[in-house]
Amino acid sequence: VADMYGVYIKTDRVESWLKNGFSFEDDANLGIQTAYIYHHQNSFFGNRLYKGTQHSYYFNALFRKAWEEDTHTFDAGISSQGDMYNEKVRFNESSNILNYSLNDISFGAYAQYTLSLEDMLSIIAGVRADYDTEFKSFVTPRLNIRYAPHEFTVLRAGIGKGYRTAALLGENNYMLSSAREWLYNDKDVYSQESAWNMGGSIQQTVGNTGLSINAEYYHTKFLNQLVLDTDRSVRQIFAANTDNESYANTVQIEASYRFKGLDITAAWRWNEAKQTLNNELRQRPLVSRYKGLLAISYQTPLKTWQFDANMQLNGGGRIPTTIDNPIEYQRNTSFGSYQMYNAQITKWFRNWSIYAGCENIGNYMQEDAIIAADKPMSNYFDGTMIWGPLMSRKFYLGVRFSLEQ
Repeated sequence: VADMYGVYIKTDRVESWLKNGFSFEDDANLGIQTAYIYHHQNSFFGNRLYKGTQHSYYFNALFRKAWEEDTHTFDAGISSQGDMYNEKVRFNESSNILNYSLNDISFGAYAQYTLSLEDMLSIIAGVRADYDTEFKSFVTPRLNIRYAPHEFTVLRAGIGKGYRTAALLGENNYMLSSAREWLYNDKDVYSQESAWNMGGSIQQTVGNTGLSINAEYYHTKFLNQLVLDTDRSVRQIFAANTDNESYANTVQIEASYRFKGLDITAAWRWNEAKQTLNNELRQRPLVSRYKGLLAISYQTPLKTWQFDANMQLNGGGRIPTTIDNPIEYQRNTSFGSYQMYNAQITKWFRNWSIYAGCENIGNYMQEDAIIAADKPMSNYFDGTMIWGPLMSRKFYLGVRFSLEQ
C-alpha cells in the first residue's frame, strides 16, 4: 500500500572483556583491561534506510604505586582505543545509497597523582596525551578535590577537559523518521567534539537524624559540538560540527531521609542547555528545563512487605517552529510541565518474592506526537517532535527467585 509507513530496527551486539591484576611488593600493582564490542544495526524508517556496523576495542595497562600508608599514590599507564565504522544510508527511494566508513584508532599515555590526608582531604591531579589517527594529537587534563571539614560535611570540586568522536548518522538515525531533507558536509559525518566541564557539590548530613542534603552545580562549555538544527526550516535538518557558542548548566538539590524501614528521596534538577542555532543562541529543543522526583519506599519490620511509589515532575521546554506547515500540521512552540506516577507492592518470602505495580498511573501521554500521521509519505510527515511519554498506563505482575549459593 503506497501510504503504509513502517519502522524496523534490528540490533545485534556482542561484548567481551578481560581484566587481570598483579600485585608486587612495596604497595605496587599492575592492572590490564581489554574489551571488544561488535554492534550492528539494520533498519528502515518508511522509505529511508540505515545500516551500520561498528567494531570497537579497548586496551589499558595501569601501574599504581602507593607509599606512606596510601597518603601518596601515583598512577601511570598506556591505553589504546579503536572504533571502526561502516555505515550505509538512503534518504528516499529515488536516491542512491551513501556509504561512509572510518577507522579511528588512538594511542595514549597518562599519569595521575593522588594525595589523601585521612578522610579529610583528597586531591587528584591527572593528565593524558593521545594521538589519534583521524584527529591527530590532543591533551586532556583534570583536577578533583574532596574536602571534609568534619564528619557531617563533604565538599567536592572538579574541572576537566574531554574529547569524543561523534558519528552523525549512527547517533541520530532516529531522525530519519521525518520527511526533512538532510544537509551536511561529509567531513562532519565523523567529527571530534571537545568540552570543558567544571563544578562542585556539597553534601551535608544532619547529625544522626538520617537526613542528608546534597547540592551540586556543573557547567559544560563546548569548544566543538555536533549540532542538528531543526529550527532553520521545517523541511530540513542542518547538521554540522561547530565551534559556535554552546554550553550546559545543571543545578541539582537532593534530600534523603532514612528511618528504620522508611526511605524518602526528594530531588530537583534545573537544566539550561543552549546551542547556537541559525546564528542565535537558543535553548535546546524538546528538552525539559527542570525535573523533579519524589520517591517513597517502606519495608515492614519483618521485611515481608515492601511498598514503593514515586512521582516524576518534568518541566516544560521548547519545540522547533512548524509555522510553515499547513494549519492542521502546526504545533505549539513550547510544551508544558507534566507528572508521571508509578507504584509497586512486593511480598517477600524466603527465597522468592512476588511483585505487582503500575507505571504511568495518571495515563499521561503526548497528544498528536506525529505530525501528518495521516499522510506519512508527504513532505509534512515528522515523527521526531517527541517530548513526552507515548506509552499509556501499564500494569505488571512478576515473580523473582533467589538461588542459594
